[in-house]
Amino acid sequence: MKARYLILSSALTMGFAGCGSGDDPDPRLETYSLDTAAVQRATTNMSLSASASPWSFTWDSVPASDEVFEGVVSKKTMESVTFRNNGVITSVDLTDVYHSLDPYFERGSIRAPGGFYSPVYVVMTRDGDYPTAGRIGESGPLATGIQYEDATQTVVVGRVVKTWSIEVASATTAYGCDNKAFQDAAGVPTRSSSWCYELDSTSNIVGVRLTLHNPGGEVIVLQ
Repeated sequence: MKARYLILSSALTMGFAGCGSGDDPDPRLETYSLDTAAVQRATTNMSLSASASPWSFTWDSVPASDEVFEGVVSKKTMESVTFRNNGVITSVDLTDVYHSLDPYFERGSIRAPGGFYSPVYVVMTRDGDYPTAGRIGESGPLATGIQYEDATQTVVVGRVVKTWSIEVASATTAYGCDNKAFQDAAGVPTRSSSWCYELDSTSNIVGVRLTLHNPGGEVIVLQ
């Protein structure tokens, strides 16, 4: 099936201001702390919206009080993804994401029923850490997750492999990317996503690009 591409313009708002770096740096010569950016995402209010008629999309992330996840007291972030068609809400996905800091690690997540994607309980196993001084062109492993039907963890519905990478974003910035490859319970690939956060020379988040490879060959790029 021929892939269908949608290029969506997006706006990212955050509860903090990015810091300037003075002279314009060459991103190829800089180092970037993806760990710092991940901690910002886990501890700071963020909102992303994008549209490509007739569709529009809003992603919101809000830090919440610490909770115990899989026996460990963890930082918690509440995320919501809302899809609209011609202004009418078609689905809302609500997910609680659990993290640890220093270094950052996403321990897992719980997605509520009623959204576009099925409810799922995800437990992650660490395969590596975000770099604190990574360079453009570098990449590495982060985690492997098992997706369960619910918190009883009796029925496996899929798996996810998470990696990081760093790419050029502009003449002065780089993308620090979270890449996820999803499989069904039998290990067959189903879809993938890449959240690429645009970083300045001090690793503050100043923008975002999202790429979704959906079933059926559809590719959606938000930037």
